[in-house]
Parts: sequence; structure tokens; C-alpha cells
Amino acid sequence: IMPAYGFGSEQKFAFVTTIVAGTADYTLVAAPGAGRRLVVQGLTVVIMTANAATFTIEDSASSGAQAYFTATGTLVVGTYGVDMGVLGVATSAANLALEWDASAAGVVGMVSGFGYIRED
Repeated sequence: IMPAYGFGSEQKFAFVTTIVAGTADYTLVAAPGAGRRLVVQGLTVVIMTANAATFTIEDSASSGAQAYFTATGTLVVGTYGVDMGVLGVATSAANLALEWDASAAGVVGMVSGFGYIRED
């Protein structure tokens, strides 16, 4: 039987971050170090105050970032879940952080998620 997430020996991560109106960008999970990748298995995004700012939850690659959630227009107030399955989705390269990258400040909400760290 597999554990709830990961495959037993991997280091696991979980986070909860409050998104405030005056801040556009957040680091949700720090880069795990050389030769290691974050593997995201689930995200929950709660929008409490919507505005016209778009945002993406993605890895920190300067180009070709792996996107896990994208709000391309104003999301209505509510809860949005993303299940990437037990295997999850890895960052586009090793040693990248998971980030909330917004076009502008203004969204109010919360984001949480979990996954594991894979050795490359």
C-alpha cells in the first residue's frame, strides 16, 4: 500500500499561504536544492476578494515554467481545487521554487498545497 502521498522515502511538503491585497508575488515553497525537484500533487485556491489581476501558480524557471494553476481572468469568489494524482507534476527543472506570480496586487485569498521532493 502506498502512503497518502509520495512513495515513502521522499521528503514531503505542505503549505498554506494567505494572499493579501497589497502583494502580487509569493514564494509558496522554497527551492529544494541541487539535484532535487518539487512534485506538486494537490492545490486548493480560495478567492475571497476578486479583482482583475491574473495569476499563475508555477515553478520559478525564468522561461518555460511549469504552470499548476492559471487564472487568466477575474475568478469569482470561491474555492478551486487541483488534484494532480499520486504521481504529481514535477517542476520543469531541478532546484526551482513554487511561486504565486500575479500580474498585479489585489486578489485576496489563500492557497494551500502538498507534494514531495524527488531526487533527480
